Amino acid sequence: MLHKCDISTINLIHDLYTNVGQHTKSPRANRHIWFLPTRNANTDKPKEPVFYQGSTKTVELKMDRLTKEQRRKNMQAVKSKGSKIETLLAKELWKRGHRYRKNNKSVYGKPDLTFKKHKIAIFVDSEFWHGKDWEMKKKDHKSNKDFWHKKIERNIERDKEVNDHLLKNGWQVLRFWGKEIEHELVTCVQKIESKIDEAKRKNIT
Repeated sequence: MLHKCDISTINLIHDLYTNVGQHTKSPRANRHIWFLPTRNANTDKPKEPVFYQGSTKTVELKMDRLTKEQRRKNMQAVKSKGSKIETLLAKELWKRGHRYRKNNKSVYGKPDLTFKKHKIAIFVDSEFWHGKDWEMKKKDHKSNKDFWHKKIERNIERDKEVNDHLLKNGWQVLRFWGKEIEHELVTCVQKIESKIDEAKRKNIT
């Protein structure tokens, strides 16, 4: 169903739905905005999507048909990508003869990789979830700003808390961005090996 509306109507609809929707830009010329619609109280079925079509641009309000299970799988896929990057680093370290623990719950912050003997904690951070270049990137969030800003800023705070706690307790902390590991794996591994060698020298003396 296609409804012609003026732009003020579209802005009103945007304001009503922005807290529960997702906003994205199409690689094509037209701009697409996706929202979760409200449900009909009598049938519990989503209401009809609304479309606005103008002479210079098209804004579409489309129903998000994902079930909770589908949404959960999508979020797991994001996590899976992070796991692949962690695995890339872990395999390279293992290949070089370094033995570690993964996600050791006995260490504060549950580092991705832990050399407990040498008190070295390694974290692999997603650029999105951990707020790389946050002061600049946070402007990219066009909808649901409060939700995403609070979530990511809390992650940034949490990372600092974990770093401070570990450092106060004699740990060395190394954090790598996902893209660092993807594009500069050898350099990342060398930084870790440098810390291991440093720890070994301290233990000898």
